[in-house]
Amino acid sequence: MHEEEFEILKANIGNLISPNGFFSTSKDLNVALIFAGEDDFENKSILFEIRLDPTKIKNKTIVGAPIENFSRFPEEKEVLFSIGTTFRIENIMYDVKLKIWRVPLTLTDDGLEHVQQHVNSMRKDLAETNPTRLFGKLLINMGQYSRAERYYELILNSLPRNHEDFSSLYHGLGYTHYVRGNYTQALKYDKVAYEIRKQTLPENHLDIARSSLNLGCDYIRNGDHKTAMELLMEALRIRQQNYSEQDHVNIAIVCAAIGDNYIHLCDYENAFNFLTKALEMFKRVLLSEHAKIASTLIKIGNLWEKQGFYDRALEQYHSAHSMAAKIMPSEHPTLQKYFERIVGFYKKINSIDGTMSKSLLIIKIRSIL
Repeated sequence: MHEEEFEILKANIGNLISPNGFFSTSKDLNVALIFAGEDDFENKSILFEIRLDPTKIKNKTIVGAPIENFSRFPEEKEVLFSIGTTFRIENIMYDVKLKIWRVPLTLTDDGLEHVQQHVNSMRKDLAETNPTRLFGKLLINMGQYSRAERYYELILNSLPRNHEDFSSLYHGLGYTHYVRGNYTQALKYDKVAYEIRKQTLPENHLDIARSSLNLGCDYIRNGDHKTAMELLMEALRIRQQNYSEQDHVNIAIVCAAIGDNYIHLCDYENAFNFLTKALEMFKRVLLSEHAKIASTLIKIGNLWEKQGFYDRALEQYHSAHSMAAKIMPSEHPTLQKYFERIVGFYKKINSIDGTMSKSLLIIKIRSIL
């Protein structure tokens, strides 16, 4: 563990910690010590010791399962804990004999309700996703864009061109290129998905709205803002026709994209109206800390920056990064992008001095845990 992460861990003794994914452990101390490694100049060797008392766990959805009988390496005596498992950091102490930092963790369900809210939110977010695309979208959400692309290509190459999932896979490929900044490639794939859906689906089908939204965002990045606006307005119209409720996350997504396009058109009043509408709608239908809210804050920050309101812009950028750091893995590309945005902003206004450099370091440290 990097020394910066270790300092954060020490500052949170007595607090809860929850891994971002499945948590692999071992019942064998010697195996754990091998994986713990050795200290060096920048990194600390850490041994997490999990204490489990089933009588103190009220919620039976917490799962920790020995999987040595199903593993290719049974000698590792692996125990796998499920997503959302929560532990309390009891203490941190140095073991002179083993030359390692020992961190006792107690399994608890104290923070399970909050974790479950995030799991339910993710489940709702994925509910309308085509099953064939589902695994790829999960990989994208985790920031594993190259793996998502390989998955979509593998499935695509195994299907006939007239298969009903063909457009969904092109849609997924377009998005994997978009999130990596390959906007020309994204446009190519999204065009195919859009054309297939326009030819085969009713004119107000939600899949057409998904394609027109993604294609509209591609055109924004490629500089064709008129075409982008036409497609985004089509997406908004279809979604408003399909969703009976006034507040819906998918309507808010389109509003945020329209607001972003208005920024590029220098129509700041309409940009502000659509972005604030999207933000307020997200706040009503999502958890208070969500990736879509963070993304909208970045767009609002960009709006203020374009108009020269640098204090307001910086406030939005910091809020977005702080939120993303709480809900994304520390290595997630989006989190890094938000950090680089703040650094670039400081450079733009020539504010990189000793004090500011320290502030940026604190931001980066906070994003680790």
